[in-house]
Amino acid sequence: MIKMEKINKIYNQGKSSQVHALKDVDFNVNAWDMVAISGPSGSGKSTLLHILAGIDRQTDGSYLFDGKDISKMSDRQKSRLRNREIGIVMQDFGLLDGETVIRNVCLPQIIGNTYNREVKAGAKEMLSLVGMEKYLDKKVNQLSGGQKQRVAIARALNMNAKVIIADEPTGALDSENTESLMRLLQKLNETGITMIIVTPVSYTHLRAHETDSYLVCRLLLEKKKKQKKKDMLGQVKEQDHRRE
Repeated sequence: MIKMEKINKIYNQGKSSQVHALKDVDFNVNAWDMVAISGPSGSGKSTLLHILAGIDRQTDGSYLFDGKDISKMSDRQKSRLRNREIGIVMQDFGLLDGETVIRNVCLPQIIGNTYNREVKAGAKEMLSLVGMEKYLDKKVNQLSGGQKQRVAIARALNMNAKVIIADEPTGALDSENTESLMRLLQKLNETGITMIIVTPVSYTHLRAHETDSYLVCRLLLEKKKKQKKKDMLGQVKEQDHRRE
């Protein structure tokens, strides 16, 4: 699904302030994978994420997403890719605090002029999937950090994204909410969604592979038969409600 070869990213190239953020990075992700990119501050994690999402462009090297050469896409095409195939969950959640939960989940479709009843119905379903169905009409500024993160994930899911990229999704959460969120991401991965998680720490249940500047980890899960998201609703909600 994702194939990167010899990716380099150089900022301020040719100047005294030049920074070689990524050097000859090879990075491959298959469908159904759950991958963590881990490393200390300044190791290039965010740079790699931005290139993966089509927000930034590599200086040189090859990046194919589902067989498509991202480097040859226009900004408009890359924006369409992010709106339809790549869901991004930002560290600061990327939500509108003054808007309701349901409106935030539907925001990509509202901006893209594709909002309709089906989109809203799908948003409600995705909020149920992440255990937030009781908060549809609450303003985002009334939610906890863990709840905001779940809303951000529901928004990515409502786009029917093939891949979800999460930038340090547990950074603002306590240990209990961190465990709950990781269980949720694993459950969503089992439905067939490819997960890429950027994190400052590695997880003990992930298989690690060292590179020059960061740690790539793959979840030790056997691929299961793809299940419909509806089939996961009760299971995910039941587990998380027990924790509450």
